[in-house]
Amino acid sequence: MKKWAEYSLVGILSVALAFVWRFAKDVLPGILLGIMLTASAEKTVMQTVPSPDGAYEAYVLWQDAGAIGGDSFVYVKKLKDIGIFQHENKQL
Repeated sequence: MKKWAEYSLVGILSVALAFVWRFAKDVLPGILLGIMLTASAEKTVMQTVPSPDGAYEAYVLWQDAGAIGGDSFVYVKKLKDIGIFQHENKQL
């Protein structure tokens, strides 16, 4: 077995280039397709519910991606701080 110092620079670069080529050929198209399909999804707020003390607001978002299905998300938005310091609206 060769030691690390015995490998040639050309051999190391050819292995690195093969890895980059395999990533670009096999993985990258799937990532780009997923980004394109997700970006074209229609988003709809289904329901908004305030917290009892009014400090938070939760809302359910439905993302319809057509033939590939859809997802639902629950977001919580902080409306005000209850402590000593008061801040403007912040989204968590």
